[in-house]
Amino acid sequence: MTSLQSSVDRLKTRAKELAPVVGKSGLSVEVNSVLDHLQSNTSEQDTLTAVAFLEEYLDTLQRESELRSALQTAQTDAEELALALDRSTLESGYIYLPDTHNSVVDGVMPAGGRGWGLPVAKDENPLKDCAITRVVVDEAVQHKGRFHPFHSYRVLTITTNGRIYMVRRRFNDLKALHKGLSTRADPPPFPSVRHWALGGGKPEFIAVRVREMSRYLERVCGSQLFAESEELHAFFTDGAEFRPQAQGY
Repeated sequence: MTSLQSSVDRLKTRAKELAPVVGKSGLSVEVNSVLDHLQSNTSEQDTLTAVAFLEEYLDTLQRESELRSALQTAQTDAEELALALDRSTLESGYIYLPDTHNSVVDGVMPAGGRGWGLPVAKDENPLKDCAITRVVVDEAVQHKGRFHPFHSYRVLTITTNGRIYMVRRRFNDLKALHKGLSTRADPPPFPSVRHWALGGGKPEFIAVRVREMSRYLERVCGSQLFAESEELHAFFTDGAEFRPQAQGY
């Protein structure tokens, strides 16, 4: 076997092995077609030059794939670490809230502050014997995290028992809910995900996220299977407060 044929065969084999790794199913066919055409229609020297270029092309594809994988792993690790540290921060009672969310306006405590309502008893499921009529997500509040700030969102659940339930949740709590519901059936499409470093904390994105979270929860509640699930009830009421609907929210 000539040196040229050996190089061509090696390149074809590499393209075949690399195709599923880089997510290009047609890579092997593409490379084989180019090489077969070159061998049939050009000189040996031109084919060798093309082989060298194709080797560089495959090298680039492989490096890009490895970089994407490394970035994805790093982002997942960073989010999990930040979540663990941020939860520790919340449990220790040390959080940062902008002054506008700590003030009392006209004698009324801000939503989610002490006195909003009565606490839901631990291990109680007040949604078991009633229906959810509406879900509202609003009031994104920025907190100080260990590596970067994060937001919590006020989640209001209006039910047929005459009560409003209020709790603050992070976006990662919604991710956990989605994962839990996925064990029962396919939930609605999940809201947009964007890391803080990529603009996930910008006001315009947070405004979009609030709307998408509301739509997602409304659609979840529209399914009887999900609306009656323990995962959803816990999301709405674990650590929540409640008060009569007549008091508004």
